[in-house]
Amino acid sequence: MSTAPPLRRTLPLLVLLVALTGCASKPMIVPTPAPPPPPPWAGTLTLWAPEPPAAAGGREALEQRLSAFMAAHPSVQVRLEIKPDVAAALVVKEAVRPDLAFAAFDPHLWPQGCPDLPEDATLPAADWLPGVAAAFAPAGRLCGVPLYLQGQVLALNLAAWKAAGVEPPAGGHWSLEQFETALKALSGRGMAPLSFFALPGYDAWWPLLLADDGRLLDGVGRELTLTETALRRLAAWEQAGLIDPDAGKLPPEQVYAAFAANPPRLAMLPVPARLLPNFQLPPYRVEQLGVAAFPDGANLGRLYGFLLTGGAEAPRRAAAVQLAQALADAPAQVAWARSEGGFPAARGAGNPYRGDAALTAAQAAVERVEPLPGGAWWGKAEPLLTRHLQLAVIGGESPADALSASRSALTPFLREAGT
Repeated sequence: MSTAPPLRRTLPLLVLLVALTGCASKPMIVPTPAPPPPPPWAGTLTLWAPEPPAAAGGREALEQRLSAFMAAHPSVQVRLEIKPDVAAALVVKEAVRPDLAFAAFDPHLWPQGCPDLPEDATLPAADWLPGVAAAFAPAGRLCGVPLYLQGQVLALNLAAWKAAGVEPPAGGHWSLEQFETALKALSGRGMAPLSFFALPGYDAWWPLLLADDGRLLDGVGRELTLTETALRRLAAWEQAGLIDPDAGKLPPEQVYAAFAANPPRLAMLPVPARLLPNFQLPPYRVEQLGVAAFPDGANLGRLYGFLLTGGAEAPRRAAAVQLAQALADAPAQVAWARSEGGFPAARGAGNPYRGDAALTAAQAAVERVEPLPGGAWWGKAEPLLTRHLQLAVIGGESPADALSASRSALTPFLREAGT
C-alpha cells in the first residue's frame, strides 16, 4: 500500500517552496550613502573698500562684520584694504584684483570679473529691485551683491498745484500721457509747470527722456540708446511753454529759490532724492512739499555694492559670495542708505525713513531705477552728453544732430573704458 500523502496536501508545500526560492534569488537593494559634504574652502579673501562714513558706523562697524563672518567661517580669513578710490584702482590693468570690491556699479568692469553663477547659488535675491537684478546678475552671471542705490524724483510744490486747481498724481505714479496733461493744466498761470538745471554733473532731469521704456545706455554700457522721440518730446514741451524758458540755463541755487518761492513760481523740479530734506529747511523750505515718480516710473541713479572682481575658481567665488551677503544684509543696507541719502537695494530691507513722508514716497518712486555707470570714465563722458542734451531741449541743436554729436563725443569712453 502506498504511503504518499494525498496530492491536495503536497501542492501547497510546493507553492510555498517555489515562492521562498524566488524571494531568495532577488538581490537585496542597499541604499547608496550620500557623499560627504566637500570641505569648506580655506584661504584668504581680499576686500577693497573706501573709508566707511561715520554715519554708516565707520570702519569699526565694517571690521565687526568681518570678524563675525570669520568667526562663522573659521577656514576663511579676510584682508581689508582701504582704497581712496576703489573704481580707479580696479581699472589699473597691472594690479592684482581683489575678490570683492565695494564700489559703484560699472558694466565696464564685468569683462574682467563677473563669473558664472555658482550651481548652488540662490541669487539674485527675489526682492532685489528689477534694475538692480539686471545690473548685478545679467544673463545668469553673478557680478556682485548690491547694498544701496541713489535715484531721482520729481519734487512738487503743492501750493502751485492747489493754486492751479490740479490734482497731483494718485500715489505719486503716472503715465506719460497723464504727466503731459498735468503740464498743460499747470501752464498759463504765472508760473512754470516744470524746470531743471543742466550743468555738468546734474542729471536729475534725464529720467524725463526715458518714459516709454527708454534707456540711456545699453546693458553693457557701450552704446548710447536714447531716441530722437524722447528729445523731440522735451523740445516740444519747451516750445509750448510747459518748461521754464530758463531751464538748463540757471545755476541750481536760483532754480531751488524759484521752486521754494511764495507765491509759487514753479510747480515741479527733478532732483536727486537725497536733496529732499533741503526743501524742508531754510533757505529753500517748501511749505507744501510733494514727491512723485517720473512718467512711467522711469528713473536713473547710482548703484553701490560688493562687486565680484576676482574671477577665481568656483569654491573661492562661493566664499566671496557668502562674504558679500554677510556685508550687505538688511541692517547694512539701511545703515548705508541713511548715510548716503539713498535706499536699500532690496525691498525686504525695509524703509530707512519711517516718519519722513517725502523720503518714504521717494523710495517708492525709484523702484525702477536704471543704474548709471560708476568710474572715472563716466565722469569725463557725462558732461559731454549733458551739453548736447541741453542744446536739444532749448533748440540749440536738432534732436538728430544732438544725438549724433553725443555718440561721436562719447564713443572713445563708451567703447574703450575698462578694456
